[in-house]
Amino acid sequence: MNPRPLWQLTLSRLRELSREPGTMFWAFGFPILLSVALGMAFKSNGGAPIKDGEVRYIDFLVPGLMGMNLMSGSMWAVGWGLVNLRTKKLLKRLLATPLRRWHLLASLALARLALLPLEVASLLLFARVIFGMPLPGPGALVLLAAVGVLGWLSFSCLAVCVASRAQNVETMTGLINAVMIPMFVLSGVFFPASRFPPVLHPALSLLPLTALNDALRGVIVGHAHPPELVRPVVILVAWGAASAMVACRTFRWS
Repeated sequence: MNPRPLWQLTLSRLRELSREPGTMFWAFGFPILLSVALGMAFKSNGGAPIKDGEVRYIDFLVPGLMGMNLMSGSMWAVGWGLVNLRTKKLLKRLLATPLRRWHLLASLALARLALLPLEVASLLLFARVIFGMPLPGPGALVLLAAVGVLGWLSFSCLAVCVASRAQNVETMTGLINAVMIPMFVLSGVFFPASRFPPVLHPALSLLPLTALNDALRGVIVGHAHPPELVRPVVILVAWGAASAMVACRTFRWS
């Protein structure tokens, strides 16, 4: 297997992303600005705990923003990128070259993965400096990296699934928003999902962003160990596998 086409496509996609100021803002600037705004809004009460007297709001918010950014970044970078190539008739041209089909899909996802450590590090350091949020230890950072990579892979598969039939960027934009916006509200990004009626809790706990946020908070705030993350990990794997299976059956290159 020749990895050269994969790396060339990945580097090309990274160069494209670096030339898009909007992408850089949404990846790095927006989570920080949001944490500042919401952190200041709740700073007047001294960062009072919001969850059983244990967690300050800013400590609850930062992992949620990480999960939100990881999901939205993967959905836009992979899903929108595919549809943009399809709209420009570039998918057919690329398939006429010696590269394999999985090279193209993997390059979009890997370009997104390359930005992930910088996004997570910048948000963690900002929360530490401005709000005094404790940083995870070395072992927890390794676990955090593993959870982040799993979330990236799961949402990248979901992005390919959503992009499988979309024929233009307008349709893809609507589909991405239809997937993400409900989870922004329901998956515990800005406030605990437990605030919703108890009858909804089982369904909300099965959403992929809920699982990712639970895992991130477990590592960053709750100092969770690998056995305690089994349930969210299983949910993320299930969503990724199911999305990949559907994408394999429905994806169109033209």
